[in-house]
Amino acid sequence: MDDNLLRRLDFNTLKLLKVLGEERNTKRAADRMFLSQPAVSKQLKKLREEFADELFIRKQYGLEPTPYCLELLEKLPALFELLEDLFSRNQQFNPALYTGDISIAINTTLYRPVSRRLYHHLRPLLPNATLKIINWGKILSTILSLHAFILASITYLWIYPNR
Repeated sequence: MDDNLLRRLDFNTLKLLKVLGEERNTKRAADRMFLSQPAVSKQLKKLREEFADELFIRKQYGLEPTPYCLELLEKLPALFELLEDLFSRNQQFNPALYTGDISIAINTTLYRPVSRRLYHHLRPLLPNATLKIINWGKILSTILSLHAFILASITYLWIYPNR
């Protein structure tokens, strides 16, 4: 592989290419990538120069990938999977070594029956972490509504499986 190619390669632009292929729209791609639309256009220009291809043709309904772009888009998921594997092997999470804070918010109704048992379950797994089990109160439970209730209910069923 050409060393100059590796020096020029920017994985963020490849990620943008993947997202543009999925969204077919620069505004939605910018939103997903937490970028401005001009930044997406600038990176797309850089990609076009790198690959010496237009990559996307602007149409009335959005962006249409060129045939070469379709070939690239087909290869990108495998590339990202390889990169993830490459970087994640040595970075596996070991709860016994974790020294940070862990905060768990529990629905008011489930706080008392769940919190003590959850704490005693997690403490041996996370001996060096600071565990905070919080009663999230009425305001937060209203904000989180149904999704939080489902999560808390699943937690309750996990801790008390025979009920």
